[in-house]
Amino acid sequence: MATHRFRLLLVVVAMMSIAVAESVLEDVMQQQQEGWEPADAGGYRTYLVFLATPTEAELNEFIKDGGGGGEDDVIAAHRAWHQSFLPSTRTSLGGPRLLLSSLHTGIYGFTARLTEDELKVVSGKPGFMHAYPDFFCSKDSVEF
Repeated sequence: MATHRFRLLLVVVAMMSIAVAESVLEDVMQQQQEGWEPADAGGYRTYLVFLATPTEAELNEFIKDGGGGGEDDVIAAHRAWHQSFLPSTRTSLGGPRLLLSSLHTGIYGFTARLTEDELKVVSGKPGFMHAYPDFFCSKDSVEF
């Protein structure tokens, strides 16, 4: 009998812990979303997209013919590989699709303006790791 009460108490405590954790997680997600850059009229917002580092063979596919593999060629190859993740060369609004930045030192990935649907396409490609929407920082939220 005491064992059943103890098990019941454990179940109740576990359920309460889960409920508290879900509540805290919802609060954190709400706070994060409030700081996100709002989507524009076309549904675009800036995302930081993290990728797995490509193999040398994958990267070599993007070195232009005649390129000697120098530093400029490698940087251009990284940028071209990042560009290959984007769903199209033009936005749904008709403008050219551009990478805002191509990151290959320290962290690997790129920033670009994408809709949520376009992000789903990007996230389905091999090498995709994670994406974060751009967010605003106030001077009160940054510590030095």
